[in-house]
Amino acid sequence: MERLHRNEANQKARSEQGNTVQKEIEIHVRKWVQNARAEKVSAFCPSPAHSMLYQLLLKLPVILVTCNTGLELPSNALPPQTAETEGNHLKKCYMKTLRIVHPDKVKTNASVRTTISAKLIFAALNEAFQYYKNS
Repeated sequence: MERLHRNEANQKARSEQGNTVQKEIEIHVRKWVQNARAEKVSAFCPSPAHSMLYQLLLKLPVILVTCNTGLELPSNALPPQTAETEGNHLKKCYMKTLRIVHPDKVKTNASVRTTISAKLIFAALNEAFQYYKNS
């Protein structure tokens, strides 16, 4: 019975910690998305949707560090800073990124911060990719 009460108390504490962490991370992710939207469309980004996805992918390592996720991207998951971002290159970078930040790919014993960060970052990237696909 005592162990059951301890488990309930631990779950409650983890839930409260999750709420606090989620609010903090949401602020960082919202700012990351807003900055990506605000970037000018460069010569090698043919549309605002392309530019937004490109900027999100390019600045993803910064948000991972800012949110203290413990997740690391391989260098080949970053988009090149050249005209090669057209076509399938951006999609390939997006897919490589999903292998790291998809909520189902995060370890089950990962911290609350890592899990919540992955979920919010994945949602932002997925939304940007849908916008890119539809444009």
